[in-house]
Amino acid sequence: MTSRADALPLKDELHRRLLESGELDKLESHLLHLLQSTGWTERLRCLCEQRLKSGEASGYDELLASVAGEAEGMVGEEVRSEVLAEIRRVLEGWVGEGR
Repeated sequence: MTSRADALPLKDELHRRLLESGELDKLESHLLHLLQSTGWTERLRCLCEQRLKSGEASGYDELLASVAGEAEGMVGEEVRSEVLAEIRRVLEGWVGEGR
């Protein structure tokens, strides 16, 4: 089983490869498109406006702390599944190259 200490270099290596290959930009673009098309970005904007107008948050750090958990919970299961499938596709392609 992989320990936390072993997982960090792997995570760093995956991040490096995602950056170098351009796949990270593609994944981020795809995620943004999905979030926008499902209305998540608009709902988040409204939530932020509400928190600022009500005085629950007065600056960026307070606002971020106030909405982060709720915003993550607002991401639909279909978006999560699709993005995970896309990540899996990229990683499996890399594994296939190494055979």
